[in-house]
Amino acid sequence: MKRIILFCLGLILLCISPIELIAQEAPEKELRAVWFATVSNLDWPKREHKGNKELQQRDLRQMLDKMKALNMNAIFLQIRPESDALYQSDLEPWSRFLTGEQGKHPGYDPLQFAIEEAHKRGMELHAWMNPYRINASTSDGGTYYAENHVYQKHPEWTITYEDNKKILNPGLPEVSNYIAGVVADVITRYDVDGIHFDDYFYSYDGTSNALDQQAYDNYKEEGQSRGDFRRGSINKMVEKVYNTIKTAKPFVRFGISPFGIWSTDASAATKYDTTLPTGIVGLDAYNQIYCDPLAWLKAGTVDYITPQLYWPTGGGQDYETLINWWAQQVDRYGKHMYVGQGIHRFNDNPVTARVAYGDGLHEYKAYFNTNIENYRVAGVQADWTFSELTTQLNLNRANETKGVKGSVYFRANDFWRVEGLAEHIVDNFYEAPVMQPEISWQQPQDNIEVLPNNIRLEENERGITELKWDHPQADSMRFILFEVGATTDTPAMAENYRTVVWNNAFASTISKGDNTPKYYALWTYDRQGYHQATATEWFMLSLPEVSTLLTSTDTLIYRDGSLKWSAGTNAMGYLLEISTTADFSVLEYQQDTLTQNTFDLDQLMLEKEVVYYWRIKSLNSAGESEYTEAYRFTVDILPTPVLVSPEAGQEEVELQPTFSWDVTEKAETVHLQVIEYGSGDFEGEAQSFVVNKQVDADKPYQLEQELGQWREYEARIRVLAGETSSYWSEPTQFKTLQKPPKAPIWLLPLQGAENVEEESVQFEWSSVEGAQKYQLQLATDATFENLVLDKFRYTSTDTAYISEEPLISSTVYYARVRAGNQSGGMGEWSAVISFTTSEDTVTALEIVELKTWTVFPNPAQGVGYLDFSLDKTSVLEYSIVGVDGKVLTYDKQTFQGGKYRIRLNANSIKSGIYLVVIRVDDRVETRRWVVE
Repeated sequence: MKRIILFCLGLILLCISPIELIAQEAPEKELRAVWFATVSNLDWPKREHKGNKELQQRDLRQMLDKMKALNMNAIFLQIRPESDALYQSDLEPWSRFLTGEQGKHPGYDPLQFAIEEAHKRGMELHAWMNPYRINASTSDGGTYYAENHVYQKHPEWTITYEDNKKILNPGLPEVSNYIAGVVADVITRYDVDGIHFDDYFYSYDGTSNALDQQAYDNYKEEGQSRGDFRRGSINKMVEKVYNTIKTAKPFVRFGISPFGIWSTDASAATKYDTTLPTGIVGLDAYNQIYCDPLAWLKAGTVDYITPQLYWPTGGGQDYETLINWWAQQVDRYGKHMYVGQGIHRFNDNPVTARVAYGDGLHEYKAYFNTNIENYRVAGVQADWTFSELTTQLNLNRANETKGVKGSVYFRANDFWRVEGLAEHIVDNFYEAPVMQPEISWQQPQDNIEVLPNNIRLEENERGITELKWDHPQADSMRFILFEVGATTDTPAMAENYRTVVWNNAFASTISKGDNTPKYYALWTYDRQGYHQATATEWFMLSLPEVSTLLTSTDTLIYRDGSLKWSAGTNAMGYLLEISTTADFSVLEYQQDTLTQNTFDLDQLMLEKEVVYYWRIKSLNSAGESEYTEAYRFTVDILPTPVLVSPEAGQEEVELQPTFSWDVTEKAETVHLQVIEYGSGDFEGEAQSFVVNKQVDADKPYQLEQELGQWREYEARIRVLAGETSSYWSEPTQFKTLQKPPKAPIWLLPLQGAENVEEESVQFEWSSVEGAQKYQLQLATDATFENLVLDKFRYTSTDTAYISEEPLISSTVYYARVRAGNQSGGMGEWSAVISFTTSEDTVTALEIVELKTWTVFPNPAQGVGYLDFSLDKTSVLEYSIVGVDGKVLTYDKQTFQGGKYRIRLNANSIKSGIYLVVIRVDDRVETRRWVVE
């Protein structure tokens, strides 16, 4: 009988695989992270919330709350999608995905805000950066770059593909230095926990040799193949970034998420003394995008890799085969792997980004989708189910001892889109929070074994009551906070863990407990994931006591008045209610996250002569107090004024505008505030007020100083009479005019030049400050009625042009140029110059090269060289001429036919632009010479 039962049980186990349906037990430490994609507003900020600071911050808080509820412990926030910045940077412009315009200040620092909010919730924030990408959208490519964008400053660093996608050329050492500099800027400015790169290196569509031929010729090692050069260039960048990070902040984790298939090239496997995963077919990242994570692991230049394993089990990209192969590689080199989980693959995915941005958007991961025509990985697409995800996460945990230490989910919005996904993960895998795995190949921070001590409640400098403690490295350490209802000798991670706290203070009203005292203990927890094994003594947090209202009852409060109350004993926060009814059945306002014991009424649009009732409740993590008694107040408010001019949306506003308004007769003064649009907001976060003063209410006010040209500003006003004030008017946005640029100085050809070669004539002029375009005209008459050329009017900032069609021999031509600004205004024409084209045949003179040497100091002490050739014995005259026409040096020599070099003496010549004029017989040639 026993044999029959055991046989049946065996059949059941064969039918129901435990690795697929039964979730494995969570390890003690595990990274649980989510990619927050900002490119094309995929996850955050929402496209409809561009430029709206308050809604962006609200949305991010809600997303982080969601991740906290899922027991995630890290987010990977994309902060540099297009060589731009979702953070304050002196190197790169603000991202257009914040405001709709690249370079426009969003009114706050998104990265700093995200770090603070993530750390409040005990979550790490890793800064996700795209190292090489310049533009994500071909439809916008080349038209939206801010002045300080790297593409504007260094177009020579660019590789441009046929579809207009652009990347920084990985083969240039200066590009690697630039990327390392950007990373250094981020980690020194911000308290990020990690730097993360994705795998957008060379294009997934392939890169022709012509696109990086010059870099290959200049920087390849002897005998180095094109593929090895490209992979080697990326590897050098990775090493430089890693060393930059570890020199500045060793605890900051650095990792990259490569394509899920390393290579299908057996020769590549031989290079690393490994084998390829059996049965895997598809895109070869090693030879297509030149991504070589085995090189990074072997060199130790990453802390982890996150292979994007966005396929199901089975088929030509079998998840089980790939996870086992990657785990073997990571285990060989002693680093971590956090698997990229493709939850975007669940069915009923609307993928609105495909409609708006096309399949070319890298983060859309179109190359993983079998349902589109340009699918590039062979295999059969299986339906994605929760069972499939369970299988994958179990396979991850089965490889935990080989270095597979967690998952990163692509991407955040799928937890909202896929019904039941969040619940499935929490119920089966993330039931309790866990810590990050430690960076085991680095030493713990000093004082890791020092216990936190002197646990106490204390009011900070902002008047907020916090749980505080002392530790010798509090500013650079984290702490694990345990919370229990009764003391115990050793806190249990699963049952008692509350959160991770950065530094040494904890204040929270997110969870107000069950109205029973709470006991707290702490573990020291360093930034590399190490923690001590012994907790501190227990600290008891009692319930908060009832506050006392300090603002008198039945009081008249002016517009800018405040409600005040005493700091309740043990209170970490307060709940405020304001009502128009004595029983608070109709609430005008309720806020349960106040941390200070005062509330400014100018945050609310209250009405005049209405009786309001208010009361307070004290809060902390243990629970809440009773309500205070209710007090009453009324407010005295002047009518809100209207700003008449400048009008909302007005452009071409004078640089010293006149402000006028419609105000109540009772108004004594008008308080005018003006800020540059995008620099911040009016409520204390503006970088600086352009205007912030009170002026006479009876007459308009003209600014005493000029505003900036072609800039957007916001203005608002309120009126005051005695101690009473109105509400602020709605901000009015306007844009100033832009003065036309000055006239350029003509450089080439020289005024009155004769025998100018009619083929490929070079025209050149000086650059003008503020110029966004130049208009060049060439005519055969001084009135420019008979135009030969009318170039560049709308599109170019070039200060030189070479004629495409030959001019007519022995003809007098007239030329002029003018500059235009961004607003469309054109400046004055330069002085008109004339020149005469050559007759038929003159002495053949070829200017091979004009070499410039950097010479110091100023005036210079050095030389330049002019290389040329002649076809017969000739007299050659040459002179150095300033742009003002003054001849600085002159010489005359006879040369036989052949090749020659003339030494140009730069002694005592100041740095600047000069012309070298060469005359042979009746022929004249000019070249520009820059002396530095």
